[in-house]
Amino acid sequence: MRVFGSVWTLFTGSIFIGLGVCVGNVITPGYIKNNFPKQIGLMTGVFAVSMNLTAALASGYSVSLGEWTGYGWRGSLGIWLVITLLALFVVVLELLLNKSDSKQTKNFAF
Repeated sequence: MRVFGSVWTLFTGSIFIGLGVCVGNVITPGYIKNNFPKQIGLMTGVFAVSMNLTAALASGYSVSLGEWTGYGWRGSLGIWLVITLLALFVVVLELLLNKSDSKQTKNFAF
């Protein structure tokens, strides 16, 4: 939404980004705990490092991507949109292919 360039799409896109960060920060630790119960620390570390590395790469390459596409900041956001859609596709595939039985219970030690 932010690519279209009006002030309202900028604010609306920013709200959606904020909501995504809020939801992701709550759901991801539970997902890691559920799918990697014996490697919670390691997987949380991998997740945190990958988020920070991606943010660093995005901030470092965004200007170059904008110049490379010829569309400035809109071209740069478009490239990141394509990468985001690919990641979303992978997440949807993982959710569809790895459905667990809802009747199955897990025993967690408290």
